[in-house]
Amino acid sequence: MTRKSRTPSFQQSAREDNAEKQSLTPKSPTEQNTKTSANFQSMLNTNDTYAASTFEESPIKAKNNTSGFTGKLTSVVSSFFSFLQFPKVVWLILLSEGSERLAFYGFKTVLPLFLKDYLNWDEDGATVIIHSFIFFAYLTPLLGSVMADGFFGKFTTILIMAILYCIGQVLVAVTAIPGLTGHPPRSWGIIIGLFIIGLASGGIKPNVSSMGGEQFSSRDPVLITSFFSFFYLTINLGSTFSTIVTPILRTEFGYAIAFALPAVAMILSTIVFAVGRPWYKIVKPKENIVISSAKVAVYSLICTARDWVKRFLSIFRITSAPVRVTHFLDRAKKRYPERLVEDIKICLRIIIVLMPICAFFALFDQHASRFVFQATHMNRNFFGVNLDADQIQVINPFMIILLVPFFDRLVYPACRLFDRVFVLTPLRRMAVGFVITALSFVLSAFVDFLVEHFGPGKIHVIAQLPQYITLGMGEILVSVTALEFAYQQAPPRMKSLMSAFYLLTVSAGNVIVLIVAALPIPAFPYKQTVEFLVFAGLIMCALGIFLILAWFYKYRDTTQDDDQVASDQNVKTIPVISSAVDDELDGDFSGDGCDAKVSSMYDVESAM
Repeated sequence: MTRKSRTPSFQQSAREDNAEKQSLTPKSPTEQNTKTSANFQSMLNTNDTYAASTFEESPIKAKNNTSGFTGKLTSVVSSFFSFLQFPKVVWLILLSEGSERLAFYGFKTVLPLFLKDYLNWDEDGATVIIHSFIFFAYLTPLLGSVMADGFFGKFTTILIMAILYCIGQVLVAVTAIPGLTGHPPRSWGIIIGLFIIGLASGGIKPNVSSMGGEQFSSRDPVLITSFFSFFYLTINLGSTFSTIVTPILRTEFGYAIAFALPAVAMILSTIVFAVGRPWYKIVKPKENIVISSAKVAVYSLICTARDWVKRFLSIFRITSAPVRVTHFLDRAKKRYPERLVEDIKICLRIIIVLMPICAFFALFDQHASRFVFQATHMNRNFFGVNLDADQIQVINPFMIILLVPFFDRLVYPACRLFDRVFVLTPLRRMAVGFVITALSFVLSAFVDFLVEHFGPGKIHVIAQLPQYITLGMGEILVSVTALEFAYQQAPPRMKSLMSAFYLLTVSAGNVIVLIVAALPIPAFPYKQTVEFLVFAGLIMCALGIFLILAWFYKYRDTTQDDDQVASDQNVKTIPVISSAVDDELDGDFSGDGCDAKVSSMYDVESAM
């Protein structure tokens, strides 16, 4: 079959995929009732945003009510002002997020030199601390997802963590007062503050973006895409302001005042977010999705292992061979609601395809460490004004502020004019971003080579501009797109969980940097140049893996998500006790836990 024949409309592709799954997947005693099946069937007859997918993914037809090039051009022009259609309460979320990011990046901007110059740590030690903090801050979103989806809901979770965040920022500012922690200054204040801020910011991250997305209808994915672009723009507006101002405060008034600005910004962010409570569209938590998903996964793995043993014993005719299933999670349908299992399978596909972006974040977050240290060895004089090395970081958010509207308002709409020739799907965007990010580190290596060759202070810091520009382009194409992709493709009840996983890739990327920085490699000429090139090669290897995974990914139709959420909010949730397992799970392996009766609270309609 040629590639062209594999790009029909989404409806046809989805019907074929569903028919294949129905023919291969064994029937389960806990199948959804007729109403749920009818809803799922109607979902297959809807449109979605993408007319094709990356490297033989199942294509999704673009939602477009116009015809011809003129109609598409009109649609592009109207989409330029789509942000005017945002619900008003969304602007409160964006303002709150901008203030929170001002606090986070303002704090992080002065952190490298605070550790190096104030606490007298070496560059490698400071790099380890910075990336350990980033690792922790992007690991804790899983905790925030559990709290939001299983216990308190997104609004309450964000509010609790925001208050904790304020405490951490105030602690850092107070303990940075000269002489308060002794002479020489001790590091206990910054360590405790880093822990609290990392914990609190991680609890906010996966929930604020998904809560903002929930204020929109899932039937307008173009508007949701625009929201995530503006969400990222807001992040970088806060980052730009803080990156410019906090180094000035540090120089003029000291580290305590520089850290005080992020503390004030976080307090204002908390107030702004809390004010919007009466107007937010709030989705109430139904159950702890993380725990339910873990139970399904453990149960499936146990049963899979047992099937392998039975299949081995069947060779010697000791027992009969088990029934084959198309996916190892399908074994859990004997115990758990089919919809829960199918949602977990969707999330697993998203997780697998996004895993290679860990390599991107291993490169990207070095703009807050290695790029800063590189700038300390360069000429930073602009028209008679000597800039601080940590102020150079402002190039990254400033470029994002310029590039996000450019991509969102011009590049992406223009690409939609040529949907019939080539569709720039999210996964394709990310693949392009990988290449551009690799180019950024090749440029970084070249700049470092020049600095080493000509000596400190001989190369002007403007030479870093190309690496910052290309890194910003890579950030838009990979980071922004991955966040949007994880949100839109996740089932409604698992959007915070998928946002948390996206943030876990940031954490994993910083682990890579930690490992490289901690390696006991002796100093040698052009060591940093070689390290930059190694990271460029790393992301190209990750790109190869990503292309293979993207080839097989099939997009999920999301246009019925609003109906599903509304139905869930009006449905009674009752426990379901599974019947005894079938003969396949009886017998010699009765003690492995597979045949125990379990209770689930996942989406059971009162009609049952």
